[in-house]
Amino acid sequence: MKFKQQGNSKIWVLVGALVVVAGALMYFSDAFPPVGEDASGTIVPAERYRANQIDSDDVVLGDETFAKFMQTDLYEELVQNPELIEVITDADVLAAFNDENMRAELNSNVRSNMSDNARSNLNDNVRSNLNDNVRSNLNDNVQSNLNDNVRSNLNDNVQSNLNDNVRSNLNDNVQSNLND
Repeated sequence: MKFKQQGNSKIWVLVGALVVVAGALMYFSDAFPPVGEDASGTIVPAERYRANQIDSDDVVLGDETFAKFMQTDLYEELVQNPELIEVITDADVLAAFNDENMRAELNSNVRSNMSDNARSNLNDNVRSNLNDNVRSNLNDNVQSNLNDNVRSNLNDNVQSNLNDNVRSNLNDNVQSNLND
């Protein structure tokens, strides 16, 4: 038992020494408790970053050609065509598409042909639609105006001639009857 008592007394000596050291630190330290401006450090509200809302001018879009193409029926047909997908995923085709010279030539040819084809098709479509529309509108307008003019002139002529004939015949009959 004697051994147990010696352990307890050592602990009490150690605890007492720690209390004396802590008291000395607090006494000789000027930072505790904080005073003046140092006391308000944890009370000040945090300043957070505030940014303006973005608007349409802040968002810059790139080339939208492919996005528009993806919304066409042709794109749907191409994507759902298994033979085309098999050809495009072939290693030789991929190697050809990765060749810089091949891509430049293909790009040049496609743009040139698209421009030529677009102009040709536009001219053909404009001519065809213009001719069809002109014919249709011309026929409709001519028929409508012709019918209106014929009716109007026919009515005017019939009334005029009828009035003239009635007057002339009436005058002739009246004179004839008077002479008799």
